[in-house]
Amino acid sequence: YKTEDHPNIATVLHLLGILRQTENKTDEAQRCFERAALIFEKSGFKETLDYAGTLFQFGVLLMDKKEYGQARENFETALQINKKIFVDPRNNPTMIKIEMELAALDFLTGKVDKADREYLEVLRQLKEVYQTENNAEISLVYERLGELYNHRQNFYLAKKNFEKSYEIRLKIFGF
Repeated sequence: YKTEDHPNIATVLHLLGILRQTENKTDEAQRCFERAALIFEKSGFKETLDYAGTLFQFGVLLMDKKEYGQARENFETALQINKKIFVDPRNNPTMIKIEMELAALDFLTGKVDKADREYLEVLRQLKEVYQTENNAEISLVYERLGELYNHRQNFYLAKKNFEKSYEIRLKIFGF
């Protein structure tokens, strides 16, 4: 490897991308993720969790930028890599997290019924993984279901899901 094309450099670029994304410096974050992905690809690390993680985080950024097509490609590739490495999704909550972002994409692109089914499946899987509802990711799924039902104007289910998310967060954060 040339020094600048070493996979360890890609890992640092991935982390810098997350930092820049947190700072709302989306253009810098995008450059970091793009460069990291390119290094992983060039160095033969396309079937690794590091590459999948970069694609996932880049997908989140792209989704925030409303670049839904590319975000979906990144999420689907990250999911496929994870499926090759982990046959059983119960051993990899990251796979479930990717599926949750794909559900969010479906909601954002008007596939509300599909998103509803996907969120309910993600919720089922997370409950199985964590064996409790007192989990931030589970709370987030209830929140997103609340948003989905509010969008559908099913205010009863929206309220029920928002209240469940609130209840879980109170337990987790001790307010």
